[in-house]
Amino acid sequence: MSKQGIRLDWLLISRFLSRWRAQYIWRMMALAEIASLPAAAIGVYYVLATVMLTQEQTLSLVVLVMILITIANASGILYTLRATARMREALRYPGHLPAGEEEAVWREATSFPWRFARFAFVNTSLIVVIPGIALSYMLVGIRPSSLPYFFIAGFVATTWITLYYYFIIEWLLWPVRQEIFSYSSSLRPQYLVGPRIQTRILVVYTALILSALLMVGTIAYRKSEQAVAPGANPVLVLQTMQGHILLVSLLSLFLGIGFSLLLARLIARPIQRLTLAMAEVEKGDLSRRGELISTDETGRLTLAFNQMVSQLQMLQTGLEEQVMQRTADLARRTAQLEAAAIVAHRAAEIRDMDTLLNQTVRLISDRFGFYHTGIFLVDEAGEYAVLQAASSEGGQRMLARGHRLKVGQVGIVGYVAGTGEPRIALDVGADAVFFDNPDLPLTHSEMALPLKVGDRIIGVLDVQSEEPAAFSEEDVAVLQTMADQIALAIENGRTMEQMQRTMQELERVYGEYTREAWRAMRRVRRWTGRRYRRLIPEPVEELPEEAHRALSEGRSVLQPIREEGDGRVVGTLLAVPMKLRGQVVGVLNLRFATPQVSPEVVQMVGAIADRLALALENARLLEETRRHAERDRRIAEITARVRASMDPETVLRTAARELGAVLGVDRVIVRIGSQHREGRGTADPARTPITGPEE
Repeated sequence: MSKQGIRLDWLLISRFLSRWRAQYIWRMMALAEIASLPAAAIGVYYVLATVMLTQEQTLSLVVLVMILITIANASGILYTLRATARMREALRYPGHLPAGEEEAVWREATSFPWRFARFAFVNTSLIVVIPGIALSYMLVGIRPSSLPYFFIAGFVATTWITLYYYFIIEWLLWPVRQEIFSYSSSLRPQYLVGPRIQTRILVVYTALILSALLMVGTIAYRKSEQAVAPGANPVLVLQTMQGHILLVSLLSLFLGIGFSLLLARLIARPIQRLTLAMAEVEKGDLSRRGELISTDETGRLTLAFNQMVSQLQMLQTGLEEQVMQRTADLARRTAQLEAAAIVAHRAAEIRDMDTLLNQTVRLISDRFGFYHTGIFLVDEAGEYAVLQAASSEGGQRMLARGHRLKVGQVGIVGYVAGTGEPRIALDVGADAVFFDNPDLPLTHSEMALPLKVGDRIIGVLDVQSEEPAAFSEEDVAVLQTMADQIALAIENGRTMEQMQRTMQELERVYGEYTREAWRAMRRVRRWTGRRYRRLIPEPVEELPEEAHRALSEGRSVLQPIREEGDGRVVGTLLAVPMKLRGQVVGVLNLRFATPQVSPEVVQMVGAIADRLALALENARLLEETRRHAERDRRIAEITARVRASMDPETVLRTAARELGAVLGVDRVIVRIGSQHREGRGTADPARTPITGPEE
C-alpha cells in the first residue's frame, strides 16, 4: 500500500510493535492508563462544583483519588497480562501459531477491547468509586447529603474511562491483528467476536448523553438550592452555575466529538483500506488481500472479500493451468503429428525393405523419445510375429538371436498380432499380458499397434518407454495413423521387391532368349559383320583383335595405332560393344586418323552403339515376325488344299506333296493305322516319294 494510504499514528504504533513485540500490549496499556487521569480529574471537578469542601478536604480527596487510581491501573496491567497471553505468544514467535490455537488467538484479539472496557468499568467502580466514597465519608468528613454527588461523579468518570479504554485498545490492536492475520490461513468470520457497529454507536452516544445530562442537571439543581438558601447571593450563585454548566457542556461536546471521530475512524478506516485493496484487485493483482483491522461488520466484509479474491485467484490459476495443460497437450499432439508425418514421408521414400524398417524404427525413437521401438512382421504361415528391426541395443540382441513371438499367445505384441487391436500397458509389471523381456529391463510402459493393410495384419509396431503411464488413448489415435502408413510403406516395399525380382527374372530370361536368337540368326546368316571403307560396304570374315576384346569383356576398347618401325602413333582404334538387355550382340569398330579421341566422342559412339543394337533387334524381330507370318500363311494354304478333297488318298497325297514343298525334303511318309476287331491297330504304311512340288 502507498504511503499516502498510511496514517502517521499507524506508522507510530507499528514501529512500537516491531520494537517491543510481546511486550507491546502491556506497555502501550500502561501509557494509555497514564493518559486516562483526565477522566478522574473531571470527576473531581464535578464534586467540587456540586459539593462545598474545605481546602483541606479537597486536598485529601485528590490524594485519595490518585492512590485509588494507581491501584486500579496496576490491576488493569495485571488483567492485561493475563487476558493477552495467547496474543503475546503469537507476537513472540511470529508465523509459528500452534495448531488449534488460531481460533483462541483471534477470539482474544477481537474480544479484548470490549472485555477490558467492561473490566475497566467494574474495576473503577470497585477500586476507585465505592472505596473513594466510603473513605471520603469516613476520613475526609464528607456529609451524607453530598454522597449522591460523589456517586454521580464516580459514574460519569467511570463511563468516560470505559469508553476511552475501548477506543484506545481497539486502536492499539490494529497492527497486532494485521500481523496475526498475515499468517493465519484459516480465519473464519465466527472467530470475530467484537461488538457490531450499531452496538458501538448506541453505547457511546447513550453514555455521553446520559453523563452530560446527569452532570448538567445535578449542577443546576445544586446551584438552585444554594441560590435560595438564606444569606446567599443569587446572582453570584447563578453566575457560578452558568460557568459550570458551560464548562461541562463544552467538555461533553469535546468528548462527544472526540469519541465520534474515534468511532468514525474505527468504521471508516477499514473500509478505506478495503477500498484500496479492491482497486488493486481491479487492476489485476489477485494476490492482494484486505487488511483485517476491525472486528465488526467491516471485518466480516474483509474476510468475505478475501475469500472472493482467493476463489478468483484459484479460478484464474486453475484456468491458467488448464490453458497451459491444453497448450502443452496441443504442442505435444502437434509434435506427434509432425513426427508421424515425417516418419510416414521418409518411409514412403524408401524402397529397400531393410533400409525402410531400420530407418523407420530409428526415426520413431528419435522423434518421439521412446526407449525402444521394434517392428514385427508376421511370417507366411501366420504363426509367429518375427522381429525385423529394432532401435535399442537390447533390440539388436533380440534381432541377432531371431526373436519371435507366438501370434495371439505371447506378450502384448502377440496379442495385437492375433486380435488386430491396439494395446497399452501403462504398468508392465501389473499387466498380465506383458512379456517380461530381460533385454529391455528399463521398460515401464509399452504400446503395441497393428500394422494392417485392409483387413490383413502384416505385423506389429512395438514402442516402449522408461516412464510409467507414458501413453494415452490420444497417443493411440496419432500413432495408429502413422502405423497404418508404415504398413502401406512396408507392403509397397514388399511389392516393389517382388516386382524387382520378377523384372530381373524377365530380364534374365529375355536376355538369354535374345542371345540365343542372335546366335541362331548368325548360324543362319553365316556372316560376321560389315565394314565400310570410304563409304563402300564389304563383308568382314574375321574380327579385329580390339573387337574380340570388346565382345568378350563387354566394354569399350580404345587403343592407339602405331607406325611400324619407329612406333609413332598415327591413329586410334575404338571398339564399342552393342548391348541389348545386358547381352552383347555385336561390336561397333571405328578407326580414327587422329592420335587421340576425346571422351565426348567415345560417349557419343557408345550411345550410337546402344541405338544401333536396338535398331538391329527391331529388324531381327521384324524379320522373325515376317517368318512367322509366312509360316502361318503356308500352314493355312496347306490346310485349305488338304480340306479341298474328300478322298482319303487324295488328302494324303496332297498333304505329303505340300509338306515336302514347304519343308524342302525329298521324302514324306504318312502312316494311317487300321482297326482290328480285337481293338488293336496295326500300321499299314503308305509311302509316297516326293521329287518336287509338282507331284
